[in-house]
Amino acid sequence: MNVAPTTQSGQVTFILTNYNHSLFLGQALEGALHQIRPADKFIIIDDGSTDNSLDIIYEKTRHCSYVEVIQHTQNKGCIARLNEGLARAETEFVSFLAADDVLDQHFLENHLNLLCQFPQAPFGSGACHIIDKEGHKIGMRPLFFPSVRSGFISSPEVKTLLRSCDNFLWGPGALFRRDFILALGGFNSSLNSLTDGMLMRHLALEHGFCFFPKALASWRFSKENGSVKSIMEEVYVEALIKNAKNYIATQKIDLFPPNYASLLERRLRFGSVRLQIMTASSLDHLLLRKIFSTLHTESLNNVGVSLFAAIWTPLAKIFLLLYTFCCTRPFKISALIKAFLRRAC
Repeated sequence: MNVAPTTQSGQVTFILTNYNHSLFLGQALEGALHQIRPADKFIIIDDGSTDNSLDIIYEKTRHCSYVEVIQHTQNKGCIARLNEGLARAETEFVSFLAADDVLDQHFLENHLNLLCQFPQAPFGSGACHIIDKEGHKIGMRPLFFPSVRSGFISSPEVKTLLRSCDNFLWGPGALFRRDFILALGGFNSSLNSLTDGMLMRHLALEHGFCFFPKALASWRFSKENGSVKSIMEEVYVEALIKNAKNYIATQKIDLFPPNYASLLERRLRFGSVRLQIMTASSLDHLLLRKIFSTLHTESLNNVGVSLFAAIWTPLAKIFLLLYTFCCTRPFKISALIKAFLRRAC
């Protein structure tokens, strides 16, 4: 990877990659372009779109001198384009934007101010609204807030948190110090949709991170979303688990908490099955067998499929989620209670 040196201290580059996201691309661009504190550079990389994405990009950015549009004819995938944008940026800070997500106009102002208070922090992340295809708010992440106040979370605190839960490092709306990512070699393509999440875990465990509890970004959830569709496929999940374990095994021995590879596997299986259950209109035999296979409880196929298929779907979903939780034990109940109490206070 040919990398431009970081020469512009205190400045920020937005990097947005796009492939055929014309339906939501305009909203993503408007959120990025209308920041109270604008980005100093905005790199937009189109990965060979065949829809009208480029028309939208040029229309929205035609009066913006700080925007650089890179048009490719060959599709190489999101991770390759993220690394391309990272290599081209020369600013101290970078933020990676999805073409279907939306930033609040105060995003950069708040996150940049916080990171400047903590020069040791490799990145800052925060709360994020979940929106549907129409843009309606349907939830919030992370589920587990590491703090209800903005500030710095130390690396020992991160290690303690990871033992109880994993859902506090949220990629949408994160702001990074570029040199920290470069020191790890950029985004790891073998980790697929987990590449940003594992990068954030690694950086946070080594250096800590900043957290901002107010939601200043929106992540669009849809069954058509590429990462959502992928994580619900068993073959993809098995490969993701294998590659994540390999990544953890190659790091220094005390970086991750003890037995974290096994814990992450359980959390990934739980996340995959939870999405399959929540997005299903009905629990048919094929889906139920797929779920039991993902959980590695195929021995219950005949009995379990018949049982859950016979129950009224909304009730069956609740029972199946409880069963999935018991099988995987993805996080501690005490951590969940504490998280809700923090957010309620």
